Amino acid sequence: MPKHWFLQPSMEDPFYVCGGWQIFNRACELAGRMRETELVTYRHREAGHRYLDDVPRSELNDGIVWVYWSAHVRELAERLAGCPRVVLYGMNEDYGRHFGQITPPRWPIVALSRFIAAHYAVRDPWRLIHHLGPALHPDAANRRGPRDIDVLIHVRKTTSYLRNELIPALEGRLAVRVLREWVPQEEMLELLNRSRTYLYWVHKQIQGMWIYEGFGMQPLEAIACGATPVANAYGGLSDYLEAPYNSRKIGVHSLEYDVLQIERAAREHDGGNPDEERLRQLYGEERFARAFQAIERDLLFYFERCPAGQPQAFDIGPPRPPLRRRPYVWLHRTVRRVYKELRGIRPR
Repeated sequence: MPKHWFLQPSMEDPFYVCGGWQIFNRACELAGRMRETELVTYRHREAGHRYLDDVPRSELNDGIVWVYWSAHVRELAERLAGCPRVVLYGMNEDYGRHFGQITPPRWPIVALSRFIAAHYAVRDPWRLIHHLGPALHPDAANRRGPRDIDVLIHVRKTTSYLRNELIPALEGRLAVRVLREWVPQEEMLELLNRSRTYLYWVHKQIQGMWIYEGFGMQPLEAIACGATPVANAYGGLSDYLEAPYNSRKIGVHSLEYDVLQIERAAREHDGGNPDEERLRQLYGEERFARAFQAIERDLLFYFERCPAGQPQAFDIGPPRPPLRRRPYVWLHRTVRRVYKELRGIRPR
């Protein structure tokens, strides 16, 4: 089997430390238990890791190269030009496209969530797309200890509604713990085991475009630790959040309703989450290993058998009516619309 190269912009720069950075490192770690892998940096030269430009091109060409920062796609496409086997581990709603970062057509996409897979399938319906969810850390488990935090909130990527309205409305009514900086995973799992609910709302705007959460690892960790996520269920959160069974939905009707929903979730929490064991198995290391090996086989088949050159362009839309019929189609629709307006006929 070929060697797998995982490309990180940096392992030390705090700017890149985020949930996707952590998930990508975890994927590299788990893949390394089955295959030969190496993590390479491409933005900074750092001790303990080779820099991309220092790796012989022959070594990269013999392996499979994994990238995941969609905002760096154009740069990496140029630096990896001629590399025959490159895979994008898609972790977000392709926000790099908003900055002109178009994924090369021959790059397969392995999506972190089904939401992301469906998003790419709409954008590029004839691209090879697979789904490979993350793996929970073994320490993400319910320790059955006391819970002294009613509401745990991380405001790093939240909206102004949550920061300026919802949090002030909850403080004084519940025991609220607000996290404002990046928290290491070990500390975060400890806090989740002390919390009854975890409030999570990601819905951000970049250059006028609404960007949704690609997966949302922390609500999944909250369920595994026995807490109840209270979230808006946008984007990739819908992969595993099933309100009201394992979570609660907010962003409903008004601020007053959201406060009542959170108070109810904290009051009714009984020390665990009914879905914690099922999701710990579904997002466990064994499931990740089986999925990774199956996807690897299909990727190798694609890279070996896919013809050279540009991919074929398919017309998947319905055929337009013949040119000679178009004026009559327009006239028919116009007459029908005017007739309904004159008779007062409304669509049902």
